[in-house]
Parts: sequence; C-alpha cells; structure tokens
Amino acid sequence: DELTGCTVEVRSDGSSSESCEDGSSWYEDAEGFRTESILDELTGCIVTVGSDGSSSSWCEDGSGWSVDEDGVRTESTFDELTGCNFEVRSDGSSGSWCDDGSNSFTDAEGNTENWTQTYDRESGCTLRIDSNGSSSGYCDDRSSWSVDESGVRSESTFDESTGCHLTLYSDGTSHGSCEDGSGSFTDAEGNTENWTITFDETTGCSTEISSDGSSSSWCEDGSGSFTDSRGNTENWTQTYDEESGCTLRIDS
Repeated sequence: DELTGCTVEVRSDGSSSESCEDGSSWYEDAEGFRTESILDELTGCIVTVGSDGSSSSWCEDGSGWSVDEDGVRTESTFDELTGCNFEVRSDGSSGSWCDDGSNSFTDAEGNTENWTQTYDRESGCTLRIDSNGSSSGYCDDRSSWSVDESGVRSESTFDESTGCHLTLYSDGTSHGSCEDGSGSFTDAEGNTENWTITFDETTGCSTEISSDGSSSSWCEDGSGSFTDSRGNTENWTQTYDEESGCTLRIDS
C-alpha cells in the first residue's frame, strides 16, 4: 500500500503478516497467535508484544530482553570482544552462547553445564562435547551418535525408504522407531519386543499394541488404560489443576 508504506501477505497455511517502512510489523499464525512489533528509532530497538502476554525487545547493539507468558524475564547482551551472548533470567538461571561454539547454562539452583558445539561442513555433522564427559554428533543425513557419562555409545541411522530410525548401543541393545508408529526394542540377550502406536483423531486417543499381547491407551481428555498379556485391564483418569499446580489421577 503506497499510502501507508506497508506490505500485507496472506499465506495458504492461514497465516498472515504486515511489514511497514517505519519498521513496524505484525504476524498472525494459522492458530490465531499474533505478535505486533514497532521500531524505536532513538534506541534502535524493536519491541514485540504477543497475544499470549509475552513481550521482547532486540536492539542493534545485540542487547535485548524478553518476558514469556509465565512472566519470566530474560536480559541479553552481546560482547563483541569475546563473541558471546549472555542471558540472565529472573528465575535465577543464566546462560552464554559464543561464536566459537562454547556454551554454558546455570540453572536456578546454581548447577552449571558447559559444552562445545561445532559444525563440520565436510562431514555435514554437528559435534557436541559436554563437561560431564558425554558427547554426541548429529548429521545432515539424519544419522547420529552419542556417548553418555558412563561410556555407553549409541549409533543411529535413518532409512528414508522405510521411514525408520535404528539405534544400536554398545551394550548390545537396539531400538527402532518408524514414522508409521511401529517400533521395537532388543535387549542384550537378543529378546525382542515390537509395538505399534496409532492415533484416533475422532476420539483423541493414542493406542499402543505390543507383541507380548499387552496394550495401552492414553487420551487427550486425560483418560487412559492398560491391559496386560493376561487380559487384566486397569483404567484411570488424569487431570491437571492449573490453579493448584497439581496433577490428580483417579484409578479404576
């Protein structure tokens, strides 16, 4: 629109947005979540407010702040000398992310985790090494590997023709999961369990059927059930009370 200096986009997925020459903009996704942004020319900062109550500000000098829907505030700064972004949160946690791949996070109790993450363009893999002794790698071909703190190594591959992930562990176990909901687990002795998980959009329930004859289901309304291989069934209903912050489960 030449009069307003704004461009409006409406997408086939149901989302829409508008951006204007004065730096203001808004975006609304297909579910109706909306954000509105304005540019403060004096500070060089863009302030964004979301329809869920969240807000944020990002500035040309790399600093910024954000407040999520729970009211937790995060203050961010960028140090050009070290190439690191630092974040401090109102819940007492903090973190840093640096251009050289080194990172750290400290939770509200003061526990700190450090790690280094780098990307190898030749192999197409991202390598992460943690201060607790674990390490992992994730590659563009969707393969991956990891070594946990105790030294157990796992290697995962993805078969595009079957849509399945296969993970092999150094302790002799293996795990498979497929996009069609099927999966399997084989223990170190070679015993294999298979299962299939399906979701019914009409009832809002997921059902898992295992090769040992057992089955289970869990639904969006909080109800669930489990039937063992002998046919014994247990039913329950589970609800969450936001006011008290408690989960209540009632069994049959």
